[in-house]
Amino acid sequence: HQSVLREFAQGVPCNVDTGECLDMEHGFKRFIDTVPHLTGLWQTALGKYRLDHSRNLIDSAWQLLQEDARFYDHEPHFLYKRARKAPGLGNEKNVALVVGNLISLYARQGFTTQQAMNGLTRCGAWDDIANYYRRRGIDADQLRLLISQRLVERRLLGKAA
Repeated sequence: HQSVLREFAQGVPCNVDTGECLDMEHGFKRFIDTVPHLTGLWQTALGKYRLDHSRNLIDSAWQLLQEDARFYDHEPHFLYKRARKAPGLGNEKNVALVVGNLISLYARQGFTTQQAMNGLTRCGAWDDIANYYRRRGIDADQLRLLISQRLVERRLLGKAA
């Protein structure tokens, strides 16, 4: 998947022998550019997300797939690292969906604005929610007003979940 390849490119894969480093512009921009790296990416993925037979043993089929699979005869000797998204970044759509769904549920249950705010702060995603609105220049009072308006809208339009 392109997002996984992008995360590997952001992890700055480096050739152990030459010191050459790749990025999205030089080596991972198109899927075809990743072909020489498929074996290394495969081995990295199967090593990182390993199926264990027991606490001290790797599943034998998993180990065979990890060590013996080859996709390209002349693969470069790169060290691959996957750079994952930082928490709270790149998930704006998910945060907006969570807030919208919770507001719909709260409207259906007849929550007041204060109850809805309390529910949001205790839902487990509050840090992401607060950062989402902070990045958009919305302070606590504006957020409270926004939540109040959304509760009323959902009740009036009959869209309370």
